[in-house]
Amino acid sequence: MRTIVPPDGSFETDPARILRAVRLKARLGLEIEEETRAAMRRHIEAGRIVDLNHGRLQMELGTMFAYGSAEATYKALEEFDLIAALLPHHARLLQPREAGFQSRPMAVLRLMDDCVKSMRQPLASITYNGALFTMLVLAELDSGAGGRLASIDVVDECFERMTAPKQVPKQLLARRALEQTSYLLREQLLLKERGGSGIGERRPGRRAGRGKAKDRPTATSLLEDIIARAFVP
Repeated sequence: MRTIVPPDGSFETDPARILRAVRLKARLGLEIEEETRAAMRRHIEAGRIVDLNHGRLQMELGTMFAYGSAEATYKALEEFDLIAALLPHHARLLQPREAGFQSRPMAVLRLMDDCVKSMRQPLASITYNGALFTMLVLAELDSGAGGRLASIDVVDECFERMTAPKQVPKQLLARRALEQTSYLLREQLLLKERGGSGIGERRPGRRAGRGKAKDRPTATSLLEDIIARAFVP
């Protein structure tokens, strides 16, 4: 894969093309031509991605994580050192540590891809935003934060950190999705502490509806399932 015109000029015109190249690499398994790859790195190092409009970055984040290649996308973003620009809190928490540290957080990406495969449609905003936030909470819990705080307090601490004003770079996950996911994570942790199996089993038939949609999960119920499965040992 390469740009039609010289890559430096292409990325100067629209830095979002760098993110599209990463998305196509992840989704289609394409390799990026060396000159194009080198130009991408130059523009990333120059901070061109964080200069993009916040709404544009949120849109690009959705196209990368909602269509069934979340795990491959995350790895491609890591390859180009783009996690810090798009998901700064993930960059801080999800660094290589002792063996197995990232197993639960990174498994969330596979669960997102499984949902897309089974549903045959992209994830809604609340689902992929909430799943990405769930990764952070799991990382905090697995890193030992649960030893110094009650597990529910970890959820609140992550939420407050994500929604703090004047963040640089400003985090891209939607606040409404963070609020709803925080609620679901608290429920999950409370049910687990009481010996239950988690929110995935708490309301049989919660997907019931009318007509043709009766068997189709809602965006929120998909997020519930991702959270419940992510907490399975």
